[in-house]
Amino acid sequence: MMHTVHTQRAAAAALAAAVMLASVLCGCSHDPVLEAAPNALLTLVLDTPHTAHTAHSRTVLPDAEQALQSADTVTLTGNGPGGITVSHTWQSAHTTAAEPAVLGSTGAWDFTVTVRRGDALLCTGTKESFNVQPGINELVITLVPAQEGTGRFEAVITVPDGVTAVQASLAPISADDTALPQANAETINAADGSARYEKDSLAAGTYLFTVCAEGLTAYRETVYIAAGCTSTAAAALVQAGQQEGGALTLDEAKEYLAQLTPSDTPQHVALTGITNESVTELAELLGAKSTGDAHPLVSLDLSKCTELTMIETGAFKNCVYLYSAVLPTTLTELQPGAFQSCVNLTEITLPPQLKSINGTVFGGCMNLTRFITDGNSSFTSSGGMLLSADGTRLYAFPSASGSVTLPDTITAIGTSSFSLCSKLTHIDLPNKLDTIQASAFQFCSGLERITIPSSVTSIGADAFFSCTQLAAVIMHPKNSPTQTASSFANIAENAVLYVPDSSITTYKDKALYKDCFSDIKAISELNQ
Repeated sequence: MMHTVHTQRAAAAALAAAVMLASVLCGCSHDPVLEAAPNALLTLVLDTPHTAHTAHSRTVLPDAEQALQSADTVTLTGNGPGGITVSHTWQSAHTTAAEPAVLGSTGAWDFTVTVRRGDALLCTGTKESFNVQPGINELVITLVPAQEGTGRFEAVITVPDGVTAVQASLAPISADDTALPQANAETINAADGSARYEKDSLAAGTYLFTVCAEGLTAYRETVYIAAGCTSTAAAALVQAGQQEGGALTLDEAKEYLAQLTPSDTPQHVALTGITNESVTELAELLGAKSTGDAHPLVSLDLSKCTELTMIETGAFKNCVYLYSAVLPTTLTELQPGAFQSCVNLTEITLPPQLKSINGTVFGGCMNLTRFITDGNSSFTSSGGMLLSADGTRLYAFPSASGSVTLPDTITAIGTSSFSLCSKLTHIDLPNKLDTIQASAFQFCSGLERITIPSSVTSIGADAFFSCTQLAAVIMHPKNSPTQTASSFANIAENAVLYVPDSSITTYKDKALYKDCFSDIKAISELNQ
């Protein structure tokens, strides 16, 4: 599975090159503006999301390569400052990439991409308030299936020997991801260890695909249908008694996974006997160290590992085969980096006894969108965020991307809450926020602008360290918040700090601001 996932991402990257990864915008008739900003260049990268709607399970997109390779046209439109507009259409997704061209104007641009086959709209993508600066600007636009037209779905289902039939269903998911209409399951005959499920003329949208059979573990995943495309899945059912009813030792799990070939089907593995001493060996099995032995992603169940009371620092760091995890009920503490950079982790179940989460536990887990906190009195979750039970402290939001608005209840952003969220571009902080703790936004390389509300009194060390695109910080507190010289270290070279008009002298007198910002201006100058 891991090999397939990385291949899928690599294919998306290679495909981006095939679809004008370095693209040009032409046809702009605003010559005076072109002359005014001759060094504003643009390259375009088309990306596809790998996870979404993961409240139910993993996702399946229409094959990105198939969709884009079969597209007739790819169109990019942009609306820039002063009413400037540009539009460019490529007649083939395989047009040879050209050198970046002059965009024409710096400042905030809104861009839209549409991908079509004939009249059918396959995918769309938008990027608002993209800050174009002199030099080469890389514009990354995430494509999503358009909600119109029809497509098809097909799945190959692998079953144990002796299974002659399975029940499969495909039910639409509502826009808010809450309503799951009941679907009549169809009986699919199986022969020679496999069954095939196909559906034609499906309305474009999001569906929940479910497969089950008596005595086997159920399989579910979220499916996207786009016009004119075929979405595919490779489901595998295993004996419930083998992994659900009982549990495997670490050696048995190694033997079991070694028999499987990489696929898009996460394998449920329940373990027993794992201790703090054997976690390192388990992490190696989950890809923390490259062994050269590829196997599917693992939905890890540690609920029977009652000797585990703490996940130590970096224990599961870089476990790229880890898809989901159920932690043991005896667990009380997660130490820094416990699950850092588990890039394929989508869901984790935190036990009721868990009381302490320290440091950047989930930093770099960009696909982790669901925290299950049932029965836990210390933590709750909402929209991909892990929060304190009362909702006042944010512990983690590893999947944050694009534009984000935080709940009004939050008064503290915890250590490393957004660490390594490279696709986060804008965030609205709540008016009651008091504290931004250490490393809260470190390595958020896509963050372009931040407004600090007047309620903030403390900004921790490295809070915005290496936010290399952060060019504007609007600081509303009249008295400078407590912070360190590294709070805004290594941000954009031309970064400007905007402060209350009455506080310019206060901020300019602090050396730490002079070292991090190219200029300190009054907030009133923002609109001039």
